[in-house]
Amino acid sequence: MRATVEAVLRRHSRLLARLVWVALTAIVLAVFVSQIPEEWSSLATVCRGAAACANRGGLDASAAHTLIRHGISLPVFASLIVMFSTTVLAIWVLLGGLIVWLKPDDRGALVAAYFLAVFPLLLDSQIPLAVTFTALILFGLLFPDGHFQPGWARWLAAAALVGAAASPFAGAPAGIASLVLLLAAIPLQIYRFRKVSTWEQRQQTKWAVFGLTATVLGFIVLLPIFKFGAGSLGGVLLQNLGFITVITIMPVSMALSVLRNRLWDIDRIISRALGYALLSAVTVGAYVGGVVGFQSLFGLFAHDGSPVAIALSTLAIVALFGPLRRRIQQIVDRRFYRSRYDASRTLATFGERLRDQVDLGQLSSGLTAVVHEALHPEHVSLWLREMREG
Repeated sequence: MRATVEAVLRRHSRLLARLVWVALTAIVLAVFVSQIPEEWSSLATVCRGAAACANRGGLDASAAHTLIRHGISLPVFASLIVMFSTTVLAIWVLLGGLIVWLKPDDRGALVAAYFLAVFPLLLDSQIPLAVTFTALILFGLLFPDGHFQPGWARWLAAAALVGAAASPFAGAPAGIASLVLLLAAIPLQIYRFRKVSTWEQRQQTKWAVFGLTATVLGFIVLLPIFKFGAGSLGGVLLQNLGFITVITIMPVSMALSVLRNRLWDIDRIISRALGYALLSAVTVGAYVGGVVGFQSLFGLFAHDGSPVAIALSTLAIVALFGPLRRRIQQIVDRRFYRSRYDASRTLATFGERLRDQVDLGQLSSGLTAVVHEALHPEHVSLWLREMREG
């Protein structure tokens, strides 16, 4: 009897979780559909002035003529952009629905699915910042297991909900208060990660943080394009395609964190991302510094040393790229993944010694020592099968 009651309650809870997701998704879809005519109209008409092009996201007269010369009318262009935006929203909806369908009993998975359902709505400029910050606060306080850790964090969530409710009346003060609460929620997520989460939950958190960070950095990179590329054909294309690419990172990372967090090693992905980000910054800085330095040097002997300076700087960057990449990656691995880096170094050193080792007793003791040093287990035992003659 008890098992039957639990099965019925579980079935009803699953149905309720899915209905909540359907309701949230329906609201977002309704808002998105209502905005399609305005977005299409702004893209299908020529904008006048840089400010108007930046606000509406349309093409100026020159860009429109260029588009028409290539046989593409403004209505067709607007329809293509709207179609791409619809595809992105469909990705968010499908991935969120997949999470709810496959893991309706996992509270952490439901938090991720609800977050994916409402976040596209939060990108609307008409939504108060306090509401956006509140969604991020609730996600940060509940993910990845769906519980408040520590327990008093629920009062932080309650304060954020009050700020979101007061945002239509309080305006900027409510947004500032919600931002302060969002910053206060970050140490709580760090506490959860270090003290409460299991290994699998930590992997889920890394995937989620990776997606959020990549999305935020992507928007930062797109800001100059939104500001200086307004009205131009290339600028509008980069704005829309860049926005579509950046905004797709988050739902994919969320789905991976909940459904397939063991499919790829997130630590390696983060390590490579940090390595190549630092490499890009160092390479650009060295290239610009090299060009400026060589131009100053050649300016003492020649009237125009720009081509020579650029050529020498390019050759220097090409020659230094490989060694610089390996060195930066080693620094990142040592700094952020010290235990894994030490384990790899230990195993590599043991592999080199193994080539010259023929004594079975020394090999056995060396192998157990390496396992202890690399993995730090509580106990290590080595079993060797006895080979029988004949």
